[in-house]
Amino acid sequence: MICRSDPSSFQLGSKRLIILDIDGTLLDARPSWTSAAISLCDDFKLNIFLNLDIVSTMCALGAQPLITLLGNQAGRCLSDEFWHRVYEVFDDEIVVHFNDLFFRHWNMSAEVVCLTNKMPTHLENILSAVGHRWGVRDIVCPNGVARKPSSAGLDYIIEKYRANRLDAAFVGDTRVDHEAALHAGLDYVHCSYGYDINFIPERAVATLSRPAQLGPLWGV
Repeated sequence: MICRSDPSSFQLGSKRLIILDIDGTLLDARPSWTSAAISLCDDFKLNIFLNLDIVSTMCALGAQPLITLLGNQAGRCLSDEFWHRVYEVFDDEIVVHFNDLFFRHWNMSAEVVCLTNKMPTHLENILSAVGHRWGVRDIVCPNGVARKPSSAGLDYIIEKYRANRLDAAFVGDTRVDHEAALHAGLDYVHCSYGYDINFIPERAVATLSRPAQLGPLWGV
């Protein structure tokens, strides 16, 4: 793989399967996580100061560290309550983010699939409904497989769609996304605007600095 900082020098139009990471790549859920955590702190009288910067630093690879902190302070598991608070605002936010990416203007012959870690069913349903509206074929949330940097989730999608790895690519925003793509033998497109902002991949076919560059990557 050749690393190209200019996404205009590379297009995915020849690929038959495009796999997209969701959080950090397609949308930024950290404002929702922050709002949900502050709401729980108020309700449970937790003496924790949180803002977007703190949550962003804590949750570079996911919300679990934040949920654990809240649960430890409350003396009980707050996972269900946390995701319920996220769900209250997540619907509107994801519609806005997907609109910003102009999915409805993409014209591709490739299958577009999103990969995410295990999540509450209601959030998965929202992602699926909105994603299908803008041309995302499937939201894959495989249970019982190792998380990235393992390639298990990517391997699952490759097998599900019976794709040739040379005809597939993975778009992500973190070190573990990059490693998973390498382990799976897939071309990797890096989104530097995502969560892992200090990571510079050694092997990426393109690097995107803003979400709007996703569309042109397909030759739109």
